[in-house]
Amino acid sequence: MLHAGLLGRDAGDVSCTRSCGARTHVIESAGGFYAIALRGAALAGTLAIIGGWAFAQFVVARAKGQAVDPYRASLANFSNRLAMAGAALLAALMVPRALVQALASATPDDPTGVLVLEVLRSPWGIALALQAAAAAMVYAGLRYDGRARLYARLTDAGIAVLLVAPAFLGHAAADPDRALASIIVNTLHVAAAGGWIGALLVLTLIARTLRTREDGGPLLAALIVSFHPLALASAGTVFVTGLATAWLRMGAPEGIANSTYSGLFVAKVVLVFVTGAVGAGHAKVAKKRVATVDRVAVARTLLGETLLAVLVLLVTAVLAGTVPIG
Repeated sequence: MLHAGLLGRDAGDVSCTRSCGARTHVIESAGGFYAIALRGAALAGTLAIIGGWAFAQFVVARAKGQAVDPYRASLANFSNRLAMAGAALLAALMVPRALVQALASATPDDPTGVLVLEVLRSPWGIALALQAAAAAMVYAGLRYDGRARLYARLTDAGIAVLLVAPAFLGHAAADPDRALASIIVNTLHVAAAGGWIGALLVLTLIARTLRTREDGGPLLAALIVSFHPLALASAGTVFVTGLATAWLRMGAPEGIANSTYSGLFVAKVVLVFVTGAVGAGHAKVAKKRVATVDRVAVARTLLGETLLAVLVLLVTAVLAGTVPIG
């Protein structure tokens, strides 16, 4: 019995070693835990900026019905505040991201400050600094929106830079053969993800606020109906540009056999599909029962959809730091 018990424990240890080793390999191949966490936070900030801006421009502004009119200004203000929070987060992440990038290649004798300056002078560091500057532009533009046309243009210019910057912080711009195509596809992917996942976050937070209000049903339903075209177009673009990204990174079909990158990619595709299916259900319910939509139930399922989107974000944070082939 003692011998059998020892064998059982050894087998368990071997199994744990293998599974733990696999998880460690995935994390290390993506740059380490801190790099993944900072990359995920930067993605979240970017999507919050794009989503907050898009929700105000394409959902609140186009929502119809008497239930929306009294709250249109406050809804747009809420969306813009969320975008400002994302901008503040993204700008604040510049220094720790540069520090982690510098420490990744440091030796004990290397001065950290010099390494950080070298990182900031590299193409990756320049893109990082431009991203932070664009986030600051968006924050200032939204903070003083309405005072002069200059601030609206400042916001638009910042948004444009934020759409392109991730391509130069990941794999897209590093593609030696198809850099332009990769940058265009990545830019469209970021724009669509912001218009879908970022705007979904805004809608979820609003739904959580309206779930206790007796007059919240018609307002929530009108917002869901208005959000549906944006979500449908954005989700479709995310899926198509995601497939294009896979082809550009891995090739087709031979590259799909690559274990780490392709596995993460498949996981992301599945999560995107499930999240989109849940969102389609929301739109169907809202269109059928505009006045009697169950606020509590919809707020709960919107939260579930947002949590699925967060999983997509986490997988993307790992995927962006994983070498496509090898």
